[in-house]
Amino acid sequence: MRCRLRKQLFIKRNKICEISLAFGLAGLIFIIIDSEITATTGDNDFSKTHPISLLLRSLCVLCTIALMASLIHYHSIEVKMALIDSGADDWRVALTTERAIKLAIELIVCAICPFPGTGIMQWSYIHPDSRKATMVDVPVDVILSVPMFLRAYLLCRFMVLHSKQFQDAATRSIAALNRISMDFRFVIKTMMADHPLRVLVVFTVSFWICMSWMFTQCERYDGQLSAKHYYLNSLWFIIVTFMSVGYGDIVPNTYCGRTLAVTTGIVGAGVSSALIAVISRKLELSRAEKHVNNFMADSKLTNQRKNAAALVLQQTW
Repeated sequence: MRCRLRKQLFIKRNKICEISLAFGLAGLIFIIIDSEITATTGDNDFSKTHPISLLLRSLCVLCTIALMASLIHYHSIEVKMALIDSGADDWRVALTTERAIKLAIELIVCAICPFPGTGIMQWSYIHPDSRKATMVDVPVDVILSVPMFLRAYLLCRFMVLHSKQFQDAATRSIAALNRISMDFRFVIKTMMADHPLRVLVVFTVSFWICMSWMFTQCERYDGQLSAKHYYLNSLWFIIVTFMSVGYGDIVPNTYCGRTLAVTTGIVGAGVSSALIAVISRKLELSRAEKHVNNFMADSKLTNQRKNAAALVLQQTW
């Protein structure tokens, strides 16, 4: 009975994870659309007070509320599964302090989203020529939309729950006996061992696209360039900063952009180290290749010994 109930909760938890990821991505997509169609207010009359913009942000708020409800439901299912595993009857036994803190952090992260009527704020813009700081008008949605990419942890949870290692009961049992936690770190290590280049390429390209959009949001409101130039410059800046090159032709002019630049450099250093390790491992000879080289070296040494012995016999006679 307990096993059947746990299996039902296991399947239900996967569905709730899929629903929460869908709500999280839907809210992010609504905000991206709203930010793009309202960024060029000078070219058209589409502003933050337009009904379509208000509708998009209202949909984002609704998706956020649904996301928070699904997160609470997800953790309630985990508490029920912990009760089944421990054999206890009181839910307070499974609701540990660590789980409560984790739920609170997730709710705080996912609660950040732009909402209708946020208005305009001012922040410092440092001119690249004179290096003087002036105050520019920026929508409050910029501050609220950039942290929404922290919802990417939902994708990590989705990868763990839908991985082959987590879906297989035998693998979970072996991991539990060896005291190995089936978390995101274990799954990403397995993927890096099986397909290292594919994982690094997908992560790098996705990171470039997301960071270039966020960098554009921080730098685009000075009104000096068109939206197309901002995207191209942001993508170029993120790539060269990620690779620790830094030509200096494009520099961040806001503190938000500088924060993203520092983050890009740190992540780029880590990915570059992983790429070097992967390439070094790919260049190493396999065991079979080493056996072939050793066999050829032994054959060459044997022939040299035979020739040396023949020369000794010739000199003797």
